[in-house]
Amino acid sequence: MIEALEESAYKLARTERESAWREMAKQVAHEIKNPLTPMKLRVQLLQRAWEDRVPGFEEKLKAFSRSMSEQIETLSHIASEFSQFAQLPKPELSELNLNEIARDVVEMFSADQRADITFRSYSTHAVKVYADRGHTRRAIVNLVTNALQAIPEHRRGHIDIAVRDCRQGVLLRVQDDGQGIPEEMKPRIFVPNFTTKSTGTGLGLAMVRNMMNLSGGAVFFRSRHGKGSSFFLRFPTAPPSD
Repeated sequence: MIEALEESAYKLARTERESAWREMAKQVAHEIKNPLTPMKLRVQLLQRAWEDRVPGFEEKLKAFSRSMSEQIETLSHIASEFSQFAQLPKPELSELNLNEIARDVVEMFSADQRADITFRSYSTHAVKVYADRGHTRRAIVNLVTNALQAIPEHRRGHIDIAVRDCRQGVLLRVQDDGQGIPEEMKPRIFVPNFTTKSTGTGLGLAMVRNMMNLSGGAVFFRSRHGKGSSFFLRFPTAPPSD
C-alpha cells in the first residue's frame, strides 16, 4: 500500500509538472507570436513601397529599422525572462550588506524621469543579512521597475525604499504612489503569467517570490487601488540551520 501511495504521489507530481510546463509553453508561444504579426506587416509594407518607388523611401526605411530594433529587443526580453524563470540558479548564500545593495539600485534608477526615488535605513542588522547577492539585487530591481510602471504617465511619482528590522530578520520595503492593485487581482499577483500590464510576461513577481523563498526569505505586499502599493522583502540575519 505504501509503495502504491508513493507511486500515485509521483505520478501526480509528474502530471502537475507537465501541465505547468505545457501552460508555460503556450505562454511563450503567445508572447513571441504577438510581435511577429506587426513585424511581418511592416516588412510587406516596406517591400511594396520599394516596388512602387514611393517618394520618401529613405525615411520609411529608417522608421522600419527603428521599429524592427524595438520589436527584436522585445523578443529578446521575453526570451531572457522565460529562460531566467526556468533556470533560476541555486542560491549562493553569504553575508550581505543590504543597505549597500539597495543604494546601488537607487543610483542605477536615479536618472529615470518617471519618479523621485529615495532610500532610508533604520536597521541595525541590514549590514548582515544572509542571501544570494544576485538574487537580492534582481529582486529589488524588479520591484522598483514595477513601481515605476505603476505610476500614471501624466505625473511624476515618488518611490520610497526603506530598510528596518523585524522579529524575523530585516525588511526592505519598496513603496510607490502609483495606481495600486485592484482587490480582485491581489490573490493572483505572484502567479506566473499573471500581469496587470498590457505588455510583459507576468513572470517578474513570480521570480521574486522564488528567489526569496530559495534564500529562506519571503515577499508580501499591501496595496490600495488608486493610492499605491508597498512590497516587502524579508531577509534572514543568520544562515539556515542544518
